[in-house]
Amino acid sequence: MNELLKQLAREAGIDRAADLRRHDVQQALPRLAALIAEQCASAACRLVAERAIKGRPPALSSEIAVEIRSVFPPPPEDP
Repeated sequence: MNELLKQLAREAGIDRAADLRRHDVQQALPRLAALIAEQCASAACRLVAERAIKGRPPALSSEIAVEIRSVFPPPPEDP
């Protein structure tokens, strides 16, 4: 998980912890928080989703996937 957080921080333009104090990085923090929340939610529901989908007809599996995505929507795009 630490590597994932580092990767997300790099993608958001945050290379070091000290960078969090920079004014221009403050704009990236909500997106970073959304990305982290999305990754945590994805990890938390992965096993549940696999159990829910396993052995189900493809149409039902698709409906389950849509429901999971509606609960954990992707983070907003950068303007």
